[in-house]
Amino acid sequence: MTNKSIQKALAVLVTNLHFSENYMDFREKIIAELSLDESDANALDIFYEDNKSKFTASSRILKKNRWDDIKSSLPIIVNNIDNKILDALWEGYLSKHKLTDNIPKNPLAESILFTEFSEKSPLLSFVTQQLFKYERIRNTVTYKHNETFIKRPVTKDHDVNEANMMNFSVYIHECYRIEAFECDIPKIINKLKNDDASTIVNCVILFFKSLNKEGIGTLKISSDAKDLIDRVKISNNLCEIYDCFQQKLTKSEFLKFFKNLKKIGVLSFHKQEEIK
Repeated sequence: MTNKSIQKALAVLVTNLHFSENYMDFREKIIAELSLDESDANALDIFYEDNKSKFTASSRILKKNRWDDIKSSLPIIVNNIDNKILDALWEGYLSKHKLTDNIPKNPLAESILFTEFSEKSPLLSFVTQQLFKYERIRNTVTYKHNETFIKRPVTKDHDVNEANMMNFSVYIHECYRIEAFECDIPKIINKLKNDDASTIVNCVILFFKSLNKEGIGTLKISSDAKDLIDRVKISNNLCEIYDCFQQKLTKSEFLKFFKNLKKIGVLSFHKQEEIK
């Protein structure tokens, strides 16, 4: 067994406690999934005979640290779901992976995979399934923002009004997401809702990179608000957006909506060159 091949095999096993603790029970599976030849397998056997105790102890510590890091990125779930259920979901998530699966080392990225796996679990109630979805999407938006960091365009406070809407475009960070939920997520998070968990209520949430402060913000919006926000990325200026909604809103109502979003950090206005 070469140094390279043993290092690769041990790097995989140390992050899979179930296999490292029960090496002999899974020996054939380990050999097959890692494509080890007979010499490699024999060398791995010898390593385990001499180092199993220390190796599995290291594996146990890594598993705990990995789980702790993931939970730290899921505060709502951790604060609202029983630890025994969370641990059962974690074990189920781990057991579904093959030894050769490429698991992200970034805890935020892995939290997205974990919530996606757990979201439909029968161990969760209807409401807690929705909370898993909420955390998954928020972390997805956070991860996208971190991976595709874009410096916010420099802007000034402008007097945007009905007469000059043609001269202003709208900026929203591209990581934003708008998602529908089947219960009132904000009220549940704030512990203001005590309705039957099976009650289905359409709830649309905007996840956005705040332009006023660090982090990702969330905002409950209407379906009409969703349509307005979605027009931003395909429109050159405020007038183009308004043209699609002038049957529903006056210009005053339209501008009030966008100025309110600007105030809470969802978007900003940018002046274009004057069109002659």
